Amino acid sequence: MKQKTRTGLRLVLGILLSCTVLVACKKEKGPKGDKGATGNANVIGTDALVVLSADWLEAGNGWTRELSVPEITQEVMDHGLVQVFIRYNTWWPLPDFQGVRQTTFGVDVGEVLLYCANIDNSAAIRPADREFRIVVIAPAQLDAHPDVNWNNYTEVQEALDLKNE
Repeated sequence: MKQKTRTGLRLVLGILLSCTVLVACKKEKGPKGDKGATGNANVIGTDALVVLSADWLEAGNGWTRELSVPEITQEVMDHGLVQVFIRYNTWWPLPDFQGVRQTTFGVDVGEVLLYCANIDNSAAIRPADREFRIVVIAPAQLDAHPDVNWNNYTEVQEALDLKNE
């Protein structure tokens, strides 16, 4: 019985000591940090994505490559815009046509599907390594920039303050 009393007393004293320490401690406030750079939560411009030739999957007479883009939400699908650009010497909007070869894209929630095929439906050769850039634009940005040509990468970059690569 004496053992149970001592254990109970130790428990009560331990709890009281812990409470005293917690209440007695004061939080010190550190210096205020520097202001961060102005961002744009309504625009997601990916860095250049390199799709290697080996990453394309054969699909009928063409080739596909699925890219995960979690920023593409149902709201973007319903009221926003997704643009995909391919880099040659400069950024060009998709769809892109080079002779009989076309590179196009499709969009779904969370993904972009690139498709490369010949417009005459002949068997296309596997695409070479290519750089792409995906720009996800929320509805608010479309409303805020009604005069932007969304197929012109330079205009998109300026309007949405995208970093230059």
